[in-house]
Amino acid sequence: GLAVVGLYGILLAFPEPLFAYRIAEGSFLLYSREPISPALAGPSIRRAEMLLERSEIHRAGLSHRVFVTGSEGLYRLVNGPYFSAIARNVEIGNAIFLPRLDRAAARVVHFDGRSAPLDEILAHEAIHTLVQERLGLARAIRLPFWKKEGYAEYVALDYFPLASGVSALRSGAANPRLPGGEPVPRRF
Repeated sequence: GLAVVGLYGILLAFPEPLFAYRIAEGSFLLYSREPISPALAGPSIRRAEMLLERSEIHRAGLSHRVFVTGSEGLYRLVNGPYFSAIARNVEIGNAIFLPRLDRAAARVVHFDGRSAPLDEILAHEAIHTLVQERLGLARAIRLPFWKKEGYAEYVALDYFPLASGVSALRSGAANPRLPGGEPVPRRF
């Protein structure tokens, strides 16, 4: 039992051997089981870095390891009860796991069909690493959910306009949206 838990922890912290391809762009190392063109990932990574640089906790030189699983089974394995998330930053080792990439549109695609822009997902998940680095693992884990996810969304969505979001939620619309068309999540 304990050996299995230990091996699982090692897999989550050091998944690199499971991925045959790697590209490095800025502060991101993107691993996948299929080739990914730097021309696809580059613009999204540069935009994610621009979003991160606007955060007051950004630290240059910190690298972010991102793993595109490409397989529902592998994504379930590394995410366990968090499988429904469109991406996950694992607290131990800070590996960021993505389900799949739509290479034509530079979007992260979950196995249930949901998708989101790659740059926003990368910025969101990288913020979790930065928060943990700033506060330490124990304090970061104890943060309330709304604070952990709220700050990551605030940075990733280019400073999500809170007043507009609240107004959209109060409108009663079935699928509330900001004036620019961005959907407003009802809950995380």
